[in-house]
Amino acid sequence: MPTRVWVTVSDHVYVWSGATLAEERERTASGIKRFFAEGEQINGQNYYYTRDHLGSIREMTDSNGTVRSRYEYDPFGVRTRGVNDVEADFGFTGYWHHGPSGLDLALYRAYNPTIGRWLGRDPIGEDGGLNLYRYVSNDPTGRTDLLGLLDLELHSPADRGRLAGPRLPDDPATITVFGHGYIGHIDDQRQAPTYSPIAVRPLDARALAKLIRELPDFPNANRVVLYSCHAGEGKNSLAGQLAKLLGLPVWAPDTSFWISPSARNPVIGVFPAGPTGQPVYNQPGSFLRFPPPSP
Repeated sequence: MPTRVWVTVSDHVYVWSGATLAEERERTASGIKRFFAEGEQINGQNYYYTRDHLGSIREMTDSNGTVRSRYEYDPFGVRTRGVNDVEADFGFTGYWHHGPSGLDLALYRAYNPTIGRWLGRDPIGEDGGLNLYRYVSNDPTGRTDLLGLLDLELHSPADRGRLAGPRLPDDPATITVFGHGYIGHIDDQRQAPTYSPIAVRPLDARALAKLIRELPDFPNANRVVLYSCHAGEGKNSLAGQLAKLLGLPVWAPDTSFWISPSARNPVIGVFPAGPTGQPVYNQPGSFLRFPPPSP
C-alpha cells in the first residue's frame, strides 16, 4: 500500500505592518524580501513595478531600468509570463500571487482567476447578494477589490489603500473609507449586481460610524479620511457628523473627488464636475478637516 511522506521544502515567515504585507523571510536561510508601495527588495536588490489601470503588475525593472519581469493578464486575471528573470510577488490588481497554486490572495479571501471567482464565501453572507463567490460583480476590467469585500471598502491603519489618499500629513493610525459619495451619505454597493443608484444602500453618518467602530483597529485610530465625493460639503456634512459620532477628526472633500480606477495610481484632485461630467480644473475644491467636539 503506497505511503505518503510529507517533506518541508521551505519555511517562510511573513511580517505585517497593520494589514499590509511588509516582509517575507526564510527561517532556514538568509533570504529576505521587503515590499513597498511600488516595488520590492529581494536580498538587498531593489525592483520597481509598472502597473496598468487596475493596479496589476505589468513589468518589474531593476535599478538600471532593465525589465526583469513582464506579465500579461486575461480579463479575469490569468497571468502569462514573458520576460521572467525575477518573479514579482504581486500580480493581478496588486494581489499577492501564490505561484504554486496560481491563486491571488486578498486580505479576506483567495481568488482563483482561472474560474473568475473567490474561493471563500462573502464574509457578510447573503447580505452581499445571493452569489457569495462572485468577483467584482463580473466587471473585472472596470472594478477592483483590494480586500475581498466589494464594494464599500474600509481600510484599517497601514493598509495599502491609504496610498490613494491626498497629500495629507502622514499618520499611520488612519482609517480610510472608499465609496461613491453624495451630500449626506455614501453608497454601500455590496448588494448591487452592477452599479445602479436603485440597487445600492445609502449609508448615513450613523450607519457608517457603526461600520467603522467594528474595525479591529478602531481603538488605535487617530483620524478618518473619506475618499468620497461631497462628504465634506454643506453645513451639516457627512464628515462633520461622523467626527461628532466617532470623536475623531475626519478629512473629506468639499466637492467631487477624482481618482483613477487603480487605487494605487495618483489622485487627480478635488474639483467640481462640469456640465459634461469632467473635472473643472480652474475651480479647485479642498480636502477639509472636521474636528471632533471639544471634551
